Parts: sequence; structure tokens; C-alpha cells
Amino acid sequence: MQLEEFQKYLRAKGKQAQLADELVKMVASVEARSGKNLNEIKTGELVCLLTELEHQKEGSGKKAARAVGLYLKMTGQSDAAAAAQAFREEVIAGQRSPLLLKKILNIAPEALERLRRMGIVNAQQILAHGRTKTQRETLSHQSGLPYTAVLELVKLSDLSRIFGVKGFRARLYYAAGVDYPAKLSRWDPQELCTMLVKFITRTEFPGIAPLLKEARFTVEEAKTLPEVIEYED
Repeated sequence: MQLEEFQKYLRAKGKQAQLADELVKMVASVEARSGKNLNEIKTGELVCLLTELEHQKEGSGKKAARAVGLYLKMTGQSDAAAAAQAFREEVIAGQRSPLLLKKILNIAPEALERLRRMGIVNAQQILAHGRTKTQRETLSHQSGLPYTAVLELVKLSDLSRIFGVKGFRARLYYAAGVDYPAKLSRWDPQELCTMLVKFITRTEFPGIAPLLKEARFTVEEAKTLPEVIEYED
């Protein structure tokens, strides 16, 4: 019965029918493997199970974690849902190298050099130094960069945590005002595409807007990311 409710929950959240079916099947598979209802699995057991899946086949634990996290969120198991999301984020982080700051469009060479002298050259490092306003103010003071420049780099780096969002896409979303993952997650994909097309036409931003398929994937990915940065707004 809960799997039926999960199916309805996913459809209500705007998931396409095929994706919703896949997520439901994944939850059923995890439950069958564990021999328990997901609501009965302790957080430690869940992480061990996801780890086993990932070791057996690369990417399988990550996919299971997405489905399980959504299911547990629906059933109100917030701690277990957060653990599943954290596992997924850790796997993704391990599968790709952090985005180099120099790969982000329109970053001033002087800013890159000042940060390089502090040992900060990639998105992961700037996020570690800029999680809170106090940390960003400290980084601004130590680097000599304006606070606004530090915040800009933090937001661009935060966007790069979304799978498939690299230097160009991060800059496009930021420039269009969709400047961090939580804000991006609230967009309807079709409306996002339309807005970006108009933005590029109006501003002559270099490049093209994402296709609807890419926008859907990006918005869904943004919804799964835990919020690791504290913003003022």
C-alpha cells in the first residue's frame, strides 16, 4: 500500500510516469534485499545496504539512495532520508573531480590568483571556506576580495554540485538570477527553459539555453541536493 502511495506522491511532485515507476521499483528492490520495510530499517543499516549496492555495481547504490531518500521523505523519516541523500551526494562527489574555479566563465584572473595563493583553486575548497556569512567575510578579509565577489564564487560553486552543471551552465544560471541550487529546484523546467531563452536573447549571453530534457534533469537533481551553504536571503 505504501508503494502505491509513493507512486501517487511522485506523480504529485511532477515526476514523469516512467521515472516514477523506476523509483517505485527501486524502493521495492531495496526492501526485498533487506527483508524489511524501509520504515523499519535503522539509519546505519540503510547506509550499509546502499554501500553494498554501490560496491557490487557502480551507480546502483546512488540510484537506490535517490529513490529511498524520496520514499523516506514522504513517510516522514527525516533522519534516514537525510542519510540517504548524504550517501548519494558523497558518491557523486567521489565520481567527479571538483570544478576548477578557472573553468567558470568570467572569473577575474586577479581573483583566481589571490585565492590560489591561499590554496583555493576549486569549487569544493571555496565551499569549505564559505559555508556561512561569517566565513565568507573572513575569506574576503584574508584574500582582499570584495565580499560580493566571494559570495558570487560560492554560489557558482554551489551550483556546480548539480550533476552536469559545469562552468558555463553555472554562470548562465547565476547570471539569470537562478543563483543557487535551492532556488533552481523551485522552477518548473518548461518555464526555466523559456526564461533562459529570453535571457540569452536579451543579454546576448554566449551559448544556448538548455533543452527541456536537460532542464528537467537539472531541476530534479537540484531537488535532491542537501543545502550546505547558508545564504542571507
